[in-house]
Amino acid sequence: MRRGEAWHRSACAAALALGLACATGGSDHSAVAAGDARGARGSRSQKVRTEPGLPADATLTRDPETGTVRFLRGPDLSRELDADPAFRAARAAGDAEGVARAFLQRYAEPLRLDDPRAELALQRIDVDRIGSTHVRFEQRHRGLPIPGAGLIVHLDRERRVNLVSGSYVATPRDVAAEPALSADAARAAAGDCAACAADLVVFAERGRDARLAWRVAPPAERIAGEVLTVDAKSGEVLRREPVSIPGRRSNPEGGGR
Repeated sequence: MRRGEAWHRSACAAALALGLACATGGSDHSAVAAGDARGARGSRSQKVRTEPGLPADATLTRDPETGTVRFLRGPDLSRELDADPAFRAARAAGDAEGVARAFLQRYAEPLRLDDPRAELALQRIDVDRIGSTHVRFEQRHRGLPIPGAGLIVHLDRERRVNLVSGSYVATPRDVAAEPALSADAARAAAGDCAACAADLVVFAERGRDARLAWRVAPPAERIAGEVLTVDAKSGEVLRREPVSIPGRRSNPEGGGR
């Protein structure tokens, strides 16, 4: 199998794993976006061939509002790291997380992340039926989760990076380090639910500055209710998410950012 065909099959598998359609037209070996990993923010993306600091044959799609990377594609995006002994060792050992983290750290600036190593927590690693590996990361800020935000690094069978996808935010700025609102006050804002869990998160939504917030969730045994995100400074309810499955809470990502 020719290398281009192998890359196309790998990219298609990655695309299907993300809910994308994969199409070929003549020599066009590209995964055609029908959505993204998280339904991503529902706006048109800006697609360019490449940018300074990225591999010359990369195809880049940025979110037009946030400027973050939605898709970065290419047959071997990680080839510039082949001179790095640590990267080569990770590839040889089959260390998919190590390969992915080395790539993200190398391209932190175009990804608009200050320190991917600290800002991205491993969620899981999936291997598909053709041997491609998908390394999923959740985004965090100062150790706190940013609900719904994350990146996926896709590797081919030779553990080369050929696709990066996701819906995330640039490293947040000016987020309060401590909440002005107590957990009990957040529960009161959510309807005086003394039994509710209240956890600190960083709330980042399109068109709004990132901010510290409380995520207030009803007890797991409750069969109805809402998960509320409450501003940790003002007490404003920023988001409501219905609990839709008995005994379980709805996905905080709401099916997509």
